[in-house]
Amino acid sequence: MIVAIVVGRSGIDTLLVASQVVLSIVLPFVTFPLLYCTANKAIMSVRKSQRADAVPGGDDTLIAVELPPALRDRDLVEVEKLGDGEQGEMVDYSNNKLTIAVGVAIWLLVVAANVYVLVELVM
Repeated sequence: MIVAIVVGRSGIDTLLVASQVVLSIVLPFVTFPLLYCTANKAIMSVRKSQRADAVPGGDDTLIAVELPPALRDRDLVEVEKLGDGEQGEMVDYSNNKLTIAVGVAIWLLVVAANVYVLVELVM
């Protein structure tokens, strides 16, 4: 509101463009951890087990289980072999390779566009 009163409509337009530039520059820093975490099988795996109060013969209920630090960076196959004695199999919710590839391609496009804009602004 202060910008509108002080500099008028052109100030609002400038502020809107500046905010979009800042958001575009911050976007890769926000999306990289999202891509990394959703592609990691150790992070995106949960143990599938039956709840004690579940109806016999009904659908299995998924319960999220925190993996111990020693198992977090291992492959899902190793995690299944090295289970901690609990009943149930591991279910992998990580992104497939096509989804990861598309996400990384979009991420690289945004980074390249940001680098181009920053280089053009400096020159």
